[in-house]
Amino acid sequence: MNKVANKRPPFPGGPAIPGYGGDHGNGGLMGDFNAKLGTRESGELKVGKFGVGQRNQRGQLLADFMEKEGLSTMNSFFQKRPHRKWTWSSPDGSTKNKIDFITTRLFSDVSVIARVKTGSDHRMARGTLNLNVKLERSRLIKSTLCPPRALIQNPETFQLELRNRFQCLEDCNAVDDVNDKLVETVHAVEAKFSKTRRRRTQKLSDHTLNLMAVRREMRLQSSTDLTAYRQLNRPISKCMRRDLLNFNTARIKEAIERNQGSKVFARDLSARKNQLSKLKTECGNIVCGTPEILSEIERFYGQLYTSPLEPHASVSKDPRASLIRHYSDDIPDVSLSEIRMALHHLKNGKAAGGDGITAELLKAAGTPLLKVLQKLFNSVLHGGTTPEAWSRRAVILFFKEGDNALLKNYRPISL
Repeated sequence: MNKVANKRPPFPGGPAIPGYGGDHGNGGLMGDFNAKLGTRESGELKVGKFGVGQRNQRGQLLADFMEKEGLSTMNSFFQKRPHRKWTWSSPDGSTKNKIDFITTRLFSDVSVIARVKTGSDHRMARGTLNLNVKLERSRLIKSTLCPPRALIQNPETFQLELRNRFQCLEDCNAVDDVNDKLVETVHAVEAKFSKTRRRRTQKLSDHTLNLMAVRREMRLQSSTDLTAYRQLNRPISKCMRRDLLNFNTARIKEAIERNQGSKVFARDLSARKNQLSKLKTECGNIVCGTPEILSEIERFYGQLYTSPLEPHASVSKDPRASLIRHYSDDIPDVSLSEIRMALHHLKNGKAAGGDGITAELLKAAGTPLLKVLQKLFNSVLHGGTTPEAWSRRAVILFFKEGDNALLKNYRPISL
């Protein structure tokens, strides 16, 4: 909560204060306003009926300001004894008024501490906060820098368009064709009915990107190539530092002009991902090009997950080793209710798979998509084959320890 001590409240009709409205956030104002507010008058909602004294001109300014900004003077909403109401007294003690206020809606009780001597002519006000800790913690943890999700503007028209386009899938029987056309249709209709997504800001200049493209195409086959590669690294590093400095400077200026907070300066972790720059092959050679690195990764894990051992003769002749159907009941088809229940349990705000279809998009597609998914799942269930796209994975290599040029020191994780 924002705490501001202000002896002169803003005048009615002045500019609104962002972030302090009780109806829009958990902000507020507290301190010495040097205004006698008194009790509630007719038509007022932000002033309580347990005030002190008569309202003066500055008190009327404060009351109008509270009504405009949606703040409540919590001191006047709770019934207290007379000696627990006033917050200021004159030097001779003959005049006592309530001119210190807490203006917010976060307190369940506000009173004055009478026995605490602060050495001032003001007394200390004490309030009991009424906060939902779990809710406030979730708001703090939740990131505000994530790109916005695509929102379907007209769900009914979106589902009707899907139903019309899915009619071409009635003649498709191959699971690969059904899956590919399903993904293609959903993305095409989504682009038509969804809002424009925010594009990633480009931090590096075109000159720097061109230099990096030239470096990626270089082949290190001799000492001369290695020398040229090192010489090219120097201007690239210099240009990257310059571009990032210019980008951050521009963001700071833009944030100052828009009066934004410091969250806009948070780092984009996606731009800081480590990439493999070189690998050591089985023969001991060092490869640095992207095609060579990918080929070495494919060869390494292809050998790792392929067993060189032949199956044992007794196992190959064992009838229990093969998958044989020993029951006569037919496998039930996947129903629409099962798919609808599974989609209902999907969490929103999660990353999409390899097809790029999010959980929000699946839920917005409704019954037309459910019928196509039912056809696809039943074809997979009874045919025994899955679409080739389901076997594709994005493999992330996490470095453990040791030499970072050896693939055995990396842990692969499929996403």
